[in-house]
Amino acid sequence: MQTTAAAALERVVERRWHARGVAVYTVHPQYGLLARGRIRVARRDAWTWSDPDANVGRVIGDYLDAEAALLDATAALDEIDPDFDPNEE
Repeated sequence: MQTTAAAALERVVERRWHARGVAVYTVHPQYGLLARGRIRVARRDAWTWSDPDANVGRVIGDYLDAEAALLDATAALDEIDPDFDPNEE
């Protein structure tokens, strides 16, 4: 089994609660805080999520199911750039 840098990355998730839903961010080791999207209550047992690219999904279940779906949909943001140099402008 091959392990990639993205697979080895442990996600640190930040949630910011607003009247219109929850803004979800992750902390990336190279780029810092990255916006992953928003999660809103669609109805009592369903949630909708949207990402910065305007992709939208609907999840029936609890909040954590919706958050997992959003993080999976934006998993490319977890990738580590081997050529990243924090000193370059």
